[in-house]
Amino acid sequence: MISPGLTFSLGGYGDDANPSAGSTQHERQYQLGISYVQAARRALWVFAILALLASLATAQSTSSLNGSVTDPSGAAVAGAKITLTEPATGSQRTSTSNASGLYQFLEVPPGNYRLEAAASGFAPFVASKVTLVVKTPIERDRLLFAIL
Repeated sequence: MISPGLTFSLGGYGDDANPSAGSTQHERQYQLGISYVQAARRALWVFAILALLASLATAQSTSSLNGSVTDPSGAAVAGAKITLTEPATGSQRTSTSNASGLYQFLEVPPGNYRLEAAASGFAPFVASKVTLVVKTPIERDRLLFAIL
Protein backbone atom coordinates (compact mmCIF):
# COMPACT_ATOMS: atom_id res chain seq x y z
CA MET A 1 0.00 0.00 0.00
CA ILE A 2 1.27 3.44 -0.91
CA SER A 3 0.86 6.28 1.53
CA PRO A 4 -1.00 9.32 0.27
CA GLY A 5 1.26 12.23 -0.69
CA LEU A 6 4.18 10.07 -1.80
CA THR A 7 5.10 9.81 -5.44
CA PHE A 8 6.36 6.68 -6.97
CA SER A 9 8.78 6.57 -9.90
CA LEU A 10 9.36 3.61 -12.16
CA GLY A 11 12.79 4.87 -13.17
CA GLY A 12 13.48 6.70 -16.34
CA TYR A 13 13.69 10.29 -17.34
CA GLY A 14 11.50 13.02 -16.15
CA ASP A 15 9.11 13.40 -13.42
CA ASP A 16 5.79 11.57 -13.12
CA ALA A 17 3.95 14.76 -12.30
CA ASN A 18 5.13 16.26 -15.57
CA PRO A 19 6.07 13.48 -18.03
CA SER A 20 7.05 15.94 -20.79
CA ALA A 21 9.73 17.67 -18.63
CA GLY A 22 12.37 15.03 -19.51
CA SER A 23 11.65 15.14 -23.22
CA THR A 24 11.78 18.95 -23.19
CA GLN A 25 15.16 18.84 -21.53
CA HIS A 26 16.39 16.33 -24.11
CA GLU A 27 15.02 18.46 -26.92
CA ARG A 28 16.97 21.50 -25.60
CA GLN A 29 20.16 19.47 -25.34
CA TYR A 30 19.64 18.12 -28.84
CA GLN A 31 19.09 21.63 -30.25
CA LEU A 32 22.15 22.92 -28.39
CA GLY A 33 24.26 20.10 -29.88
CA ILE A 34 23.03 20.93 -33.37
CA SER A 35 23.88 24.61 -32.96
CA TYR A 36 27.42 23.72 -31.81
CA VAL A 37 27.90 21.49 -34.85
CA GLN A 38 26.61 24.21 -37.17
CA ALA A 39 28.93 26.80 -35.57
CA ALA A 40 31.90 24.45 -35.95
CA ARG A 41 31.03 23.88 -39.63
CA ARG A 42 30.83 27.63 -40.24
CA ALA A 43 34.18 28.16 -38.50
CA LEU A 44 35.80 25.47 -40.66
CA TRP A 45 34.43 27.03 -43.85
CA VAL A 46 35.65 30.49 -42.83
CA PHE A 47 39.09 29.06 -42.03
CA ALA A 48 39.26 27.22 -45.37
CA ILE A 49 38.28 30.33 -47.33
CA LEU A 50 40.81 32.49 -45.47
CA ALA A 51 43.56 29.91 -46.09
CA LEU A 52 42.71 29.88 -49.81
CA LEU A 53 42.72 33.67 -50.04
CA ALA A 54 46.04 33.87 -48.19
CA SER A 55 47.66 31.39 -50.56
CA LEU A 56 46.36 33.32 -53.58
CA ALA A 57 47.67 36.59 -52.16
CA THR A 58 51.18 35.21 -51.61
CA ALA A 59 51.26 33.53 -55.01
CA GLN A 60 50.74 36.89 -56.69
CA SER A 61 53.56 38.69 -54.88
CA THR A 62 56.56 37.01 -56.50
CA SER A 63 58.56 37.20 -59.67
CA SER A 64 61.11 35.04 -61.48
CA LEU A 65 64.44 35.49 -63.18
CA ASN A 66 65.90 33.27 -65.89
CA GLY A 67 68.55 33.52 -68.54
CA SER A 68 71.62 31.98 -70.13
CA VAL A 69 75.35 32.03 -69.51
CA THR A 70 77.68 32.20 -72.50
CA ASP A 71 81.33 32.86 -73.29
CA PRO A 72 82.48 35.58 -75.75
CA SER A 73 82.03 33.21 -78.72
CA GLY A 74 78.39 32.57 -77.76
CA ALA A 75 78.98 29.01 -76.53
CA ALA A 76 76.95 27.93 -73.48
CA VAL A 77 78.78 27.75 -70.18
CA ALA A 78 77.55 24.75 -68.18
CA GLY A 79 78.04 24.54 -64.43
CA ALA A 80 78.35 28.27 -63.78
CA LYS A 81 77.35 29.25 -60.26
CA ILE A 82 74.76 32.03 -60.35
CA THR A 83 74.07 34.00 -57.15
CA LEU A 84 71.15 36.38 -56.68
CA THR A 85 71.60 38.66 -53.64
CA GLU A 86 69.17 41.16 -52.16
CA PRO A 87 71.46 43.92 -50.80
CA ALA A 88 68.81 45.30 -48.43
CA THR A 89 68.55 42.04 -46.47
CA GLY A 90 71.67 40.14 -47.52
CA SER A 91 69.56 37.11 -48.47
CA GLN A 92 70.99 34.99 -51.27
CA ARG A 93 69.74 32.37 -53.70
CA THR A 94 72.00 30.26 -55.84
CA SER A 95 71.52 28.31 -59.03
CA THR A 96 73.78 26.45 -61.43
CA SER A 97 73.56 26.72 -65.21
CA ASN A 98 72.60 23.49 -66.95
CA ALA A 99 74.29 21.87 -69.99
CA SER A 100 72.67 24.48 -72.24
CA GLY A 101 73.89 27.33 -70.03
CA LEU A 102 70.37 28.09 -68.76
CA TYR A 103 69.50 29.08 -65.18
CA GLN A 104 66.39 30.22 -63.34
CA PHE A 105 65.19 31.60 -60.02
CA LEU A 106 61.49 31.04 -59.26
CA GLU A 107 59.19 32.71 -56.73
CA VAL A 108 61.55 35.56 -55.89
CA PRO A 109 60.11 38.50 -53.92
CA PRO A 110 60.10 41.74 -55.93
CA GLY A 111 62.95 44.17 -55.31
CA ASN A 112 66.44 45.18 -56.39
CA TYR A 113 69.07 42.45 -56.61
CA ARG A 114 72.72 41.89 -57.44
CA LEU A 115 73.37 39.06 -59.91
CA GLU A 116 76.76 37.35 -59.97
CA ALA A 117 78.04 34.48 -62.08
CA ALA A 118 81.25 32.52 -61.65
CA ALA A 119 82.77 29.61 -63.56
CA SER A 120 86.28 28.17 -63.61
CA GLY A 121 88.45 29.60 -66.37
CA PHE A 122 86.28 32.74 -66.73
CA ALA A 123 86.30 36.19 -65.13
CA PRO A 124 83.34 36.77 -62.79
CA PHE A 125 80.25 38.52 -64.15
CA VAL A 126 78.38 41.06 -61.97
CA ALA A 127 75.13 42.93 -62.65
CA SER A 128 74.80 45.30 -59.69
CA LYS A 129 71.16 46.29 -60.20
CA VAL A 130 68.58 43.79 -61.39
CA THR A 131 65.03 44.89 -60.59
CA LEU A 132 62.31 42.26 -60.21
CA VAL A 133 58.64 43.28 -60.41
CA VAL A 134 55.58 41.35 -59.17
CA LYS A 135 54.29 38.72 -61.64
CA THR A 136 56.70 39.92 -64.33
CA PRO A 137 59.30 37.31 -65.27
CA ILE A 138 62.65 38.89 -66.10
CA GLU A 139 64.93 37.31 -68.66
CA ARG A 140 68.56 38.23 -68.26
CA ASP A 141 70.07 36.81 -71.44
CA ARG A 142 73.69 36.19 -72.02
CA LEU A 143 75.71 36.64 -68.90
CA LEU A 144 78.97 37.02 -70.82
CA PHE A 145 82.17 35.71 -69.35
CA ALA A 146 85.58 36.91 -70.39
CA ILE A 147 88.13 34.13 -70.67
CA LEU A 148 90.94 34.44 -68.16
